[in-house]
Amino acid sequence: MHEIKKKIGFVYFNTIAHIYHSAAIACEMSKNRDFEVTILVSLESNLKTLEKVMSEYCPEHTCRFVLLRPSGWYRLRTMFHKNRQGLFPKVSKVVKYNKKTLMGFDALVVTDFSLRHLMKKDVDRKVRYICTFHGAGDRAYGFSERRKAFDFLLIPGKSSWDRLFEKKIVNDRNARIVGYSKFDLVLDSRSSSKRLFNNDKLTFMFNPHFEDGLSSWNHWGNRVLEYFYNNPAWNLIFAPHVMLFNKKKNPIAEKYYHAGNIIVDYSSGALMDMTYTINSDVYIGDVSSQVYEFLYRPRPCIFLNPHGFIWKGDPSFKMWNLGDVVENFLQFDGAAQRAVQHHGKYIRKQIEQIEYKFSKSPVPASRRAAHAIADFLNNRH
Repeated sequence: MHEIKKKIGFVYFNTIAHIYHSAAIACEMSKNRDFEVTILVSLESNLKTLEKVMSEYCPEHTCRFVLLRPSGWYRLRTMFHKNRQGLFPKVSKVVKYNKKTLMGFDALVVTDFSLRHLMKKDVDRKVRYICTFHGAGDRAYGFSERRKAFDFLLIPGKSSWDRLFEKKIVNDRNARIVGYSKFDLVLDSRSSSKRLFNNDKLTFMFNPHFEDGLSSWNHWGNRVLEYFYNNPAWNLIFAPHVMLFNKKKNPIAEKYYHAGNIIVDYSSGALMDMTYTINSDVYIGDVSSQVYEFLYRPRPCIFLNPHGFIWKGDPSFKMWNLGDVVENFLQFDGAAQRAVQHHGKYIRKQIEQIEYKFSKSPVPASRRAAHAIADFLNNRH
């Protein structure tokens, strides 16, 4: 008589960026014969990306893929919408119309708070809810009290653990440090150095966040683009958070697309798979957690503070200790000119912070995470 397998669902109801933070874990879980792993997706284009990414990472994985259908109204809208692949279903509607399917799993693994609607309905806690996080940034959002709603948390490193522990959100029973599984997917031969420009100039990456109250884009974004347009001795990759222009069409002036030293990309998969963070020399940003992915290999950073935040000593701006901070845009030219020269001041801090941010081990992070989930579900944690 065969033992009944536990059913695990990996949930992708948000942007493509979330895929890279748990897909490798799903592959590793599928190797465990005690579990049946299902990939639950709400957008067809994300389904295709997942199939491709997971088959490249682990061709022998046994995950099955399910495209969950939202409401009939959504399906009607997409029939007549020009960009039907990019019309994102509302998460609450996906949960509402697929409640029975979702409740049929022993555990659901998610990168964010998108299952909060289901958690409220699951009053008897029939499902175990597991969070992998999506990124390893410093913002208070990542350390919200809402994390307490999860049964189990997978933590990228001691930095996040310490902040969550201080807030009494994690303990030895409901969380484990496992490392950063995204690196398993992208830090291999497929993501090695690529020639993005037809020259050997110093390449800057500009990566503004999407939230108006935090982002440098609305205040200084076009000024940064114009600066590099007028300084062709350097390259610029404009690669913002994928949500910055989520509902805008062609938001960037045409001339920047035709500048030989500028790449403009605000929607492709290269924003998420570390193509740009790997293949740039200097990072320009504000509060995006992508800076830590960039700093996996220490390099110069410039941080923009158009909002005038009082940031020193604030743990939500800890990353700003790792490079020059521009408080007035008149300082930007000097910061760009001295970026490489000033890097020596920050190398040691960058190395220490990366070691604190990401737990490293000979065992891949995704495999450590899969083992942690299995132990938790088998009550061996």
